[in-house]
Amino acid sequence: MTGATVYILSAVDSDSDTLSYGVSGQVSDTLFMVNASSGVVILKSQLDRELTDEYQITVTVSDGTNPVVQQNPTIFITDANDNSPVFQGVPYVVDVNENDIQQTSLFRVTATDADQGIGGTVSYFLEIGDETKFEVDRPTGVVNLKEQLDYETSSVYQLRIRAQDGGGSLQGSQVFQSSTTVLIVNVVDEDDQPPLFLGQPFSTQVNEDTLVVTAREDLAAEHLSSNVTVLVTLEDTNDNSPVFNQAKYDLTVAENSPDGTVVGTIMATDLDSGEFGIIKYSLQGSGCDRFAINNLTGEITVAKGSELDRETIPLYFLTLLAEDGGGRISNAQLQITLTDVNDWTPIFYRSYHWKIFVRDNVVETSQALQILAVDNDEGTNQDILYSIVKGNTRGIFTIDEDSGIMNLTRSLDYEALGGRGRKQQPCLSTSFW
Repeated sequence: MTGATVYILSAVDSDSDTLSYGVSGQVSDTLFMVNASSGVVILKSQLDRELTDEYQITVTVSDGTNPVVQQNPTIFITDANDNSPVFQGVPYVVDVNENDIQQTSLFRVTATDADQGIGGTVSYFLEIGDETKFEVDRPTGVVNLKEQLDYETSSVYQLRIRAQDGGGSLQGSQVFQSSTTVLIVNVVDEDDQPPLFLGQPFSTQVNEDTLVVTAREDLAAEHLSSNVTVLVTLEDTNDNSPVFNQAKYDLTVAENSPDGTVVGTIMATDLDSGEFGIIKYSLQGSGCDRFAINNLTGEITVAKGSELDRETIPLYFLTLLAEDGGGRISNAQLQITLTDVNDWTPIFYRSYHWKIFVRDNVVETSQALQILAVDNDEGTNQDILYSIVKGNTRGIFTIDEDSGIMNLTRSLDYEALGGRGRKQQPCLSTSFW
């Protein structure tokens, strides 16, 4: 680390003169500096053990009068776990015959780590893939087949494999470095399905002078022929576009999900090799800014600063794009549905108070009023239960908790409530807030 103390120089002078320390030489002066009075050697710039694991520097000491004394100590650089494993020979593609027996070793992925010791050891893990069919041997990186594959069920598998080192110290902390790669397993079809003829009976006409090319001796008594093998080596061109295994994908995520919440992972395949087989992903469509996609892995997450509200926008219809290294683009439709969270409180149909008139001496338990409210959530989150919270001190009213219908528990007496001296049929008024 820059500024760290590397070495402390110490010298004595028989005359007890004041000593001055220094370094000389291009390498010494570039990487190290010395406190002239204390002799402390300090690191001036970052060192990389993988480039140079030791330095021989020239240090000096002088009392100001006698000739300068110099020494050439060697500084050995200890390792820090600052390198991630690097996969060799990528991209990885392997063909396997369907119906191969389980425990077959399909492929071996290899990663190297430039660090030393346990920080340079590599273990392998299957991060994404069908774990019922494949497994990765941690120490060796050998990918094994656990059960038979069926071409008619799936013709290709993409396995994401992680290489992780044994961990080590980096700037005072214990860290593990890792990297990932993709192994594409192509399932090779075998003749395990009987042929099926369509459209019989068949008929065709062939001219008698249909061209047949052979090599033979002309007019010889015996018809001798020979053949030659032509070896044709094909170089890949970008003649395949990325392919999604579905035309439409449906994903769900809860409304109000925090930034970074994983919605799902969608990947495409490309039969081309090299850069033509490398796929990058992107999203298009109204509302695509609410979501982020890892352009290499296809992992879709809730974008930073998004506020997903089902009651405002319950569905997002997006287009998922996959582009290979040669510019070929394919797309698939993506529907993201927001699932409900109980984030709404019931709202009464009237924002002000309810008021009704009831004649006195009405029959007990007769209906007085139905209170109605609505909740914008869905499912059980929008079920509403009604209750009287205050004001019903005499217990005159009851309310059905499911329907909101309010009833009288007994008849009302207009005179008892203070209404006297009126000739018309008495009425009682009640307000509900």
